[in-house]
Amino acid sequence: MRNVFSAVICIVFSPVVLWAQNGVNSVYSAYGVGDYSLRSPGYFSGMGGAGVALNSGSTINLLNPAGLTGIKNDKFIFEFITSGASVQYVASEARPNAADFGVRGAAFAVNLFKNSATAFSLKRRTVVDYLTLSTKNIDGTESAVLDEIEGSGGLYEFGVSHGMKIGKHLSIGATAGYLFGPINRMETMYVSESEQVNIENNKYYNNFYFSGGMQYQFKTGKSDWTLGAFFEPSVNLKTVEDNTISDASGNVLVEEKSIYGNFKYPHKWGAGLAWKQNQLQLSADYIQHKWSATNYKGTHFTSRDADGYSIGAKYSFIRKSIWGNREGVSLFTGFSSEKSYLVINNYNLKSNAFTLGVSAPSFNMLHNYSAYIKVGSRGVATYPLVKENFTEFGFIFGLGGVLQKGGRKYD
Repeated sequence: MRNVFSAVICIVFSPVVLWAQNGVNSVYSAYGVGDYSLRSPGYFSGMGGAGVALNSGSTINLLNPAGLTGIKNDKFIFEFITSGASVQYVASEARPNAADFGVRGAAFAVNLFKNSATAFSLKRRTVVDYLTLSTKNIDGTESAVLDEIEGSGGLYEFGVSHGMKIGKHLSIGATAGYLFGPINRMETMYVSESEQVNIENNKYYNNFYFSGGMQYQFKTGKSDWTLGAFFEPSVNLKTVEDNTISDASGNVLVEEKSIYGNFKYPHKWGAGLAWKQNQLQLSADYIQHKWSATNYKGTHFTSRDADGYSIGAKYSFIRKSIWGNREGVSLFTGFSSEKSYLVINNYNLKSNAFTLGVSAPSFNMLHNYSAYIKVGSRGVATYPLVKENFTEFGFIFGLGGVLQKGGRKYD
């Protein structure tokens, strides 16, 4: 037990758990602090991600920390989340494809005291990954140069969450965390076969953040209901920016170092309702991200509130075990619809997707393995926009155990 616990802690806090191969190369990630979804990949992704009113059990619900109270007494869970996507880009004359797969996050949760649980998590919040090629006219001449712009990076978050139950019906929770990460932009203008100009911008973001949530459970007849809500205040992200202009040989022509600034990351809230009777569970929620409060805008784009709703269903087969009757194989389905904070050329970026999922416990009922698939589209194929037809898939590995307290007992 001690060796397992030490290994879990080492993996959770390792800085190399988040990586990706290739990239989906989304031009929409060039804005703000990158591309993101209102709901992160996880166990409830098969239900459309509708997890605001769902509590943890065989999983770790980080969307609403109040749900951590669903973890049983003296149990710990280590959760490892991987996901990938295959994307087809539909433009006016082209339909290129891209693919991506990587680790999206890891979390460790433990229930040491009755009616409360604590979780430690590290996950990716936003992604910057794009490459554009175009020709740029030189002012005052009839000449044009090939212009290549590449972006990379994104924001990560480390959080410590705690949930506790108050009385029979109410659960509350809170998360204290740290947002951080680089966003890099490299523009290369090819003046001739041997001459080029490199314009590099590297910006690092960081600051602490907090969030809180609640869930209220009650019964009507044979039905179990849960009301859930969470709120995350806005964060004034501190920034440190470096700018460099260099030639093809790497000789620095102009350099600016350590320019300090800030970026307002807006507040976010969500509310949801879940219903359960016997083996069937339904859930629905709504999340809003208040970008309109930031007045974030630029050339050809403005911002609005990002928002979206999700609905989902779960059906679980009951399995007998040494712990009594427990959920066995579970089947999921759902639908999600999101409106982005981006309004590009007067078009508000939107996405819709259907989801399916499956989950199964191990033979000893301590571990849980789940998978999901999400199929949908985003954007429109009208210049300068691009329509993205995507298939996202993910695998969640939940490794659990029971803590021994009080040492070994002898007869």
